[in-house]
Amino acid sequence: MIRVALLVLCVPLISAATGSGCPKGKELQQFSCVSCFAGSFSLGSDCGSSECPGCTSCPAGSFQSGSGMSYCAQCIGGTFSSSTSSFYCPKCNPGTFSAIAATACSLCSEGEFNTASGRSLLDGGCQKCAAGTFSTGRGIGNADTCRQCSAG
Repeated sequence: MIRVALLVLCVPLISAATGSGCPKGKELQQFSCVSCFAGSFSLGSDCGSSECPGCTSCPAGSFQSGSGMSYCAQCIGGTFSSSTSSFYCPKCNPGTFSAIAATACSLCSEGEFNTASGRSLLDGGCQKCAAGTFSTGRGIGNADTCRQCSAG
């Protein structure tokens, strides 16, 4: 019986206040280090502070698809993440585009269109209607909406 008590006392204690002892990608939960869920990350005891937080949600505009990770990746151009804790970044719809780390897709302006999903600023974003044509709507995903200008 005494051996059991000594064995329990010899188990290293991990401080819940400092988070020390847990490696990157993990957080302390009931005296055990457990992996962060997808959509979150942890710097572990390498956070550079005396009070390391546990797992932190990825901010909007970023994602983490794996568990137990120490970083979130920015959404690439043509994709977005509007909420925290994202585990992927969906593509922008036709008629829209985005930059890197976007929290929303932007609508194509009047006189422009975009037929493809997942367009980014690097891809040129939206295309202008052909010379002699126009469109008055925003977020157009079809070149057929560019109408012939009237004479004059």
